[in-house]
Amino acid sequence: MKVRTSGHRSGAGRLIAGLAAAALLAGLTAGCGTPGLPRAPSLKLPLPVAGLTADRSGDTVLLSWMMPRQSTDRLALEGPVKGNVCRAAGSSKVCERVGEVSFAPGVQASFEDHLPAELAAGAPELLSYSVELLSPSGHSAGVSNAAYSASGFAPAPVVSFAGTIRSDGVLLRWQSAGRPASWQDAAASVGIERRLLSVPGGGTPGESANAPARAAARGRDRFQQLAAKPEETVLSVAEDFRGSEPGPASGEARTLDAEAEFDRVYSYQARRIVRFVVEGHAVTVAGAASGIITVNTRDVFPPAVPSGLVSLNVPEERAIDLSWSPDTERDLAGYVVYRRLRGEEKPERISAELVVAPSFRDAKAAPGRVYLYSVSAVDLDGNESGRSAEVEEGLPAK
Repeated sequence: MKVRTSGHRSGAGRLIAGLAAAALLAGLTAGCGTPGLPRAPSLKLPLPVAGLTADRSGDTVLLSWMMPRQSTDRLALEGPVKGNVCRAAGSSKVCERVGEVSFAPGVQASFEDHLPAELAAGAPELLSYSVELLSPSGHSAGVSNAAYSASGFAPAPVVSFAGTIRSDGVLLRWQSAGRPASWQDAAASVGIERRLLSVPGGGTPGESANAPARAAARGRDRFQQLAAKPEETVLSVAEDFRGSEPGPASGEARTLDAEAEFDRVYSYQARRIVRFVVEGHAVTVAGAASGIITVNTRDVFPPAVPSGLVSLNVPEERAIDLSWSPDTERDLAGYVVYRRLRGEEKPERISAELVVAPSFRDAKAAPGRVYLYSVSAVDLDGNESGRSAEVEEGLPAK
């Protein structure tokens, strides 16, 4: 019996035929380097900026952000990426363009918005900033996060800023200022940036003759490391504003930088800072920076005068032994021992080298004579204290 075939293949037949055709096509193209399925062209849309920040100092708001490296379709961006910066002020919800930017992909970017006069005065109002990056054809994948600051008066600059070296640190002084009525609920402070410029061994003019000894005592490697990469420290000092409106200085403010160390050169710069809440957003506004002052903390302060000096004659050894309470200052280098005959006014130094331990034997005392002894302390910078109270001692005559 002859079976009659249909002119249309069954579903299974079509599937088998399709697989065979695909295999044939793969075999024909395997060795000729033909690419696969075509890919849609990139729109080159930069990823939106994330992490935008706004910091106001004086009448300038500094915006900072990191430029993206890729487009929205995860391809590397090439060449400068352009964009717009906009600002919305107060109750206005319209973001006004305040500048254009162009940066390479992946770099730290910034933009300074110099506030117009109407935004740099009066009561504070919220400022909202955003950045929108554009493709070469002018299209955008969206704006950045919002970064907030505030309009209105900035804190007054710090004036009459000065520093004085003391035995317990660096005393910093400046003129106080009034508090505007609109800042009654603001947290106010003075931020002081301290920068270490140089250390012993770094060739700073005016460093002490004993700087190498001091460096060795505290670790020369550490000093060289600091000299190669200066340290920065920020000190925050609460300031009690006086008065109710901006005006002339009404008193002197001061703070002690007790962490400053001797035999260094520091620079200091200060600015007033206020922190408050505007429309539910915490903002910080800083005043213009003060001038930079430089303080050389060369140690010119002598150690404490030694105390507790006692004496003991040792006739069988023809010597007089002295001892005293040890000095606990960390920069102590040693002691100097003085002696004078009873009846003479001027003592003479009898310890040729600095005495390290708080004791000394006078092996050159003459029998039959009475001496008055005293001791002073010397630090690593060569500063010598006053002499201690004298003690009287002598050896019996032969």
